[in-house]
Amino acid sequence: MREQSTRTTCRWVVAVLLAAACSQDPPSVPPPTGALDVRWTAEGAVLRHPAHDLALSPTRWGRPGALVDLALGARTEGPERVEYPAGPVTAWFRERPEGLEHGFDVHERPEGDGLLELRVGISGFPELGEQNALYWSDGERVYARYDGLRAWDAEGHELRGSIDLACDTGCEAVLRVDDADATYPIVVDPLLATDATEGAIPDGLELSDVVGSALDLDGDWLGIWSPGSDAVVMYRRDASTWTAVQSIEDTAFGRNVPSRFGRSIAIDGDRMVMGAAGTVYVAERVGGVWAPRAILEKPDDGLVDPSSVPTFGAEVALSGDTVVVPARGVAAVYVFDRDASTDTWSLVQTLAGTTDFGRLVRLDGDRL
Repeated sequence: MREQSTRTTCRWVVAVLLAAACSQDPPSVPPPTGALDVRWTAEGAVLRHPAHDLALSPTRWGRPGALVDLALGARTEGPERVEYPAGPVTAWFRERPEGLEHGFDVHERPEGDGLLELRVGISGFPELGEQNALYWSDGERVYARYDGLRAWDAEGHELRGSIDLACDTGCEAVLRVDDADATYPIVVDPLLATDATEGAIPDGLELSDVVGSALDLDGDWLGIWSPGSDAVVMYRRDASTWTAVQSIEDTAFGRNVPSRFGRSIAIDGDRMVMGAAGTVYVAERVGGVWAPRAILEKPDDGLVDPSSVPTFGAEVALSGDTVVVPARGVAAVYVFDRDASTDTWSLVQTLAGTTDFGRLVRLDGDRL
């Protein structure tokens, strides 16, 4: 069995405080640093940034299909955080070295069935990334990220949560939490960060206008997603030096539609799979050049993904002649195998689960 390749993700360093924010006494935390340039409005916070001001405005809450508006009251600025009361919900913000932490204290369980849902109006048109993250890009570099979602109840039990994106005339971050077994009140707590790190990049590699939230490394080859150009940039190591040798775009596969091509990557020897919004692409290396081989798509199985961006292709896993593609929006994981005699790929199995099933997948030989 082949040793699994090193797999990592370029992410922002996010530290989220797990404090008992719903308790009678305020949590003991360091005071705001004041290092962030934040403007407070009646609708929420605006984090000033050279590339684009980033606004967060709590808007709605409740259950899917039965959301009600949040009527924000007058804000109060305490020594540790800024609060906006809104009846059964308190929206709050806290300045931290990592970015602008904001959250909700939900004091009572909403009526209805399904997940708890909280909506936050956000400025601009961010992209939905992997592992519960939204990011803002100027076309060349990602300059802000909204992630680090944590949720816990009054007894300190951590609750499963996710971040989605809904855009019409404007965009909203959609925070969903499984509160079925929670003891109220509960805390829902993401973070808006603007500090990037390249600590996960191998030594000797310089990135120029390539910043992505997906990469994979196998031997002397490294693939990095360049979201600004919808491409995967391939680096090859020669001794201790990494050099960009190829840029792979979806047009190489006969496609010419911006589709978050490269938002997930998996490399195994001479084969690589790259995820996009609703599609997965297979490439193989021949003579040092990565060439298109196949396109894998979600089968027409009647399962409709309610996400604003298809989740099929948000994660991929590869081992030998097997590709695994989850679609957490429909709580399914699809397994594709290659027929070596015909060099064709086909769906061989669909695994079904519950909410958010398949958010992350790993494949090692015959084990998933």
